[in-house]
Amino acid sequence: MEEKTYHSKVDLWLLLLIHAIIIASVAPIGFMDDILMCVIMAVVLIVPISAYMFNIRYVIRGSRLIVKDGLFSRVYDIHDMRSIKPTHTLLSAPAASLDRLEINFTHDTVIVSPKHKDDFIRQLREMAQDAEEIG
Repeated sequence: MEEKTYHSKVDLWLLLLIHAIIIASVAPIGFMDDILMCVIMAVVLIVPISAYMFNIRYVIRGSRLIVKDGLFSRVYDIHDMRSIKPTHTLLSAPAASLDRLEINFTHDTVIVSPKHKDDFIRQLREMAQDAEEIG
């Protein structure tokens, strides 16, 4: 079975913004003469969030699109795909960039941000077309 993995594109500015928010939220602890606790809390929050953002991936396996983000995976049937369109929505999504794609399926929608967007779209369309020719 053919499988291709695409990692999420990560916007540096978005990563820095999240880090700045975390640091700003723990900084008051530093003003209470507990700088070590402030640094520990920032690291404890920043490391897993950064790891999460760099671990979002989209796997095309056979006729399935598997969206993996952290501990969760969602599976979509490519045969049920209706449309793919670019979007810059701010809606929560398994995407670490605002350079996103909205993929509409018969009964669901997912927003993704693959690094190699053109290749990702091409492969999804090929798989959907193959499914139509078979069915």
